[in-house]
Amino acid sequence: MKIVVKIGGAALDDASLRHNCARAIGDLARKHQVAVVHGGGAALTRTLQQLGKKSEFVNGLRVTDAETRDTALMVLAARWRTACQTPPKLIAVTIDHGLRPESKREATAVERLARDLGIEHQTVRWIGRKPNTGLQEAARLARYRLLAEVARKAGARHVLTAHT
Repeated sequence: MKIVVKIGGAALDDASLRHNCARAIGDLARKHQVAVVHGGGAALTRTLQQLGKKSEFVNGLRVTDAETRDTALMVLAARWRTACQTPPKLIAVTIDHGLRPESKREATAVERLARDLGIEHQTVRWIGRKPNTGLQEAARLARYRLLAEVARKAGARHVLTAHT
């Protein structure tokens, strides 16, 4: 059976709760395929505040737009790296599809956040003819092709993405 476990971000800030969640997930993983998703906790809230972005909550749950989702991935990856005995190298990659005038400004903001978190950053531009139809699918295929190229060049075994 496949099981998705959602853990609130507060679990990141409570060692006992984190430990109990890890044990329960470990027990589940012995018999099932388990995927874990969780919130960013206080670390994400602080980072968003530093970026001038106010977190919005509805019924105690953070509303997660694309910017918050991408920020959460970097914050959580940086936090995970600091907990590793042998911290891995992290590289944040922004794919600039060249479709919107503000994309360069957005890439610069991601680069700044990555630097603040101690993560290397690269911006890769999708160069070439853009189709008149099926643009979203073409952009998605280009994004994954470009991410795979960066990962291969870096010798990365894993790619984390907060984007579909």
